[in-house]
Amino acid sequence: MVLAVLVTLVMRRHPTPTLDRSLLAVAPFDVLSPDKDLAVWGEGLMDLLSRSLDAAGSIRTLAPTITAHRWSGRADATSAEAFGRRTGAGLAVFGTLVAIGGDSARGAATLLDVASGAVLAEQGVGERADRGDRVADSLAVRGLGDRRQARTLGCTPLM
Repeated sequence: MVLAVLVTLVMRRHPTPTLDRSLLAVAPFDVLSPDKDLAVWGEGLMDLLSRSLDAAGSIRTLAPTITAHRWSGRADATSAEAFGRRTGAGLAVFGTLVAIGGDSARGAATLLDVASGAVLAEQGVGERADRGDRVADSLAVRGLGDRRQARTLGCTPLM
């Protein structure tokens, strides 16, 4: 009985936010390379994708500064889903950046429906390692804005 009262009190102080299907959380990308120059793009891609996708249709993105301070875990579906639930974001994007040669990198991103855990879109792009901005632009335009998947959520397409 006492335990039930304590749980109720804690839940009232820290209620779980309702998922907002038009709020998108973009996670920091996992950089799978020892190259220090490439490592800066983990949060850089998060920031660029957030800016590219913000206000695309009815989509709003969670501020990158909030994500950078509150994100924990790897860039995977489990961490992205948990983060979306903590922040109330109904959609989440997570991804990786991998060196694929002397001066090239490959970025891969996944769009996740937080409520169901379903993958809505996946996209990968290759680019020069020093052009993370192009990786972010290509990911935003090519894959994450798939109109059919956005319709299944009942929201305006990302692109």
